[in-house]
Amino acid sequence: MVERFGGTNVRQRLVVCDLDGTLLSVNSFRLWVLYWDVMGLFCPPFLAVWLIAQGRRLVGGSDRAVMKMELMRTYERFEGRLPMRLKSCFLWLLRMTINRRVQRMIEAYRGDGVPVLLATAAPCFYATPFGECLGVDGTVASYLEKGRMMEMVGDCKRVAVLHWLGADGGGRADWIMVALTDHQDDLPLALEADWTYLVNPSAESCRSFKSAGVAFKVLKSRG
Repeated sequence: MVERFGGTNVRQRLVVCDLDGTLLSVNSFRLWVLYWDVMGLFCPPFLAVWLIAQGRRLVGGSDRAVMKMELMRTYERFEGRLPMRLKSCFLWLLRMTINRRVQRMIEAYRGDGVPVLLATAAPCFYATPFGECLGVDGTVASYLEKGRMMEMVGDCKRVAVLHWLGADGGGRADWIMVALTDHQDDLPLALEADWTYLVNPSAESCRSFKSAGVAFKVLKSRG
């Protein structure tokens, strides 16, 4: 899902920032699931369906992607019945896990007038409002289309970011792209970028980026 906040104009540079393990020090999807495992008590019908989807995964009846899709369908179905204060509380919880070094970096870019795009495999149900809270210029996040999950990973994320770049009638050539990520899943995007920062990467991620010929700088930070 691609979202724009305000009237973002074409700029010379663009920062594309991943969420889990990059801007956040946690896996936000796992946190989201655990959060509603508890807070779902305030909406028992939601919680029942929510737990069934996880149960199928535990007994081997579905893989990770299918479980994620089923949870997103469940959330979409019950979203209007979930208390707004609980949704806001989850966004506050995410803010507590922000990597401060990455936050300072993207704030410095924004201070120079450079747009920042949050690009993540996380569900749009919380990624989009979280991006709005941070004041970034837009989000690319996983979403449902006719009940099927469109997951923003690998090449799908790359294509979505390029679509965002062209949404004002321009194109990739009009931008200098800086990518921030922690994982080799974002190699397709990094191959499009002019420069890449790897945030607390694993040795495997570093090897993958080097093998692909991607120039990068490592940012080490505990948050």
